[in-house]
Amino acid sequence: MLSASNHDSNRPSDEIPYAIKSQITKIGYSDPNFTAAILKRATDFAVASAFNAAIRNSALDSMTIKSCKIGEDSSVQMRECLSENVAMETLDVDNCVITSKRFRRIMQGLGRNGKDSGITELHFTSCALDGRCGEYFGEFLCSDPPEVPLCRNLAVINLQDNQIGDRGAVGLSYLLHPEGRLIRLHLGKNRIGDRGAVALANMLLKNKTLHTLDLGHNIIGAEGGIALASMLRENKYLSR
Repeated sequence: MLSASNHDSNRPSDEIPYAIKSQITKIGYSDPNFTAAILKRATDFAVASAFNAAIRNSALDSMTIKSCKIGEDSSVQMRECLSENVAMETLDVDNCVITSKRFRRIMQGLGRNGKDSGITELHFTSCALDGRCGEYFGEFLCSDPPEVPLCRNLAVINLQDNQIGDRGAVGLSYLLHPEGRLIRLHLGKNRIGDRGAVALANMLLKNKTLHTLDLGHNIIGAEGGIALASMLRENKYLSR
């Protein structure tokens, strides 16, 4: 675990609630019987400590972060963990406001791990992600957009209830490359309009892996609707 002196002198480790500290300790020991860590309402320091402990954990399958503080320290440790850990399969972050600068770090970590990453599911729901955050998926998780996605195991991306808009949807569309393995993409409630819908539709014309595309509660107009309808006549793999 990170020491308070090297991390945050105003938030010593002994201020971390026992339940959270217990989770971090188990992560650090790589307990084979402890495969899913859950942090709720944790501070930036606590989240950073958890991801620091998880860097070399080969037993942890998933990390769930709910209503926590994602600050400078935790975003750095998330980057380091995701760039080195090859065992973690699911990262679920819910109701944690993440700035584009900090989200960029997280995507950097996944990009560094590339084909070695074990991540199959990424959930960032209700995190106030903006358009730049969507672009980072294409920037860091593709070798050179629109080339083959780097994270070949990534099957599920859930960005429900954010603010990625058209800009973010265009960036995410690169992950729908025919050689990708994305199965489910959830983009409901993201202020996506016609430009974003058209970009997604164009990439899906040749995609054979995506089964679920959720674009509910966006602001897609006639142009985007026509593009999606045309795509659906060609793409026989989308089921919903």
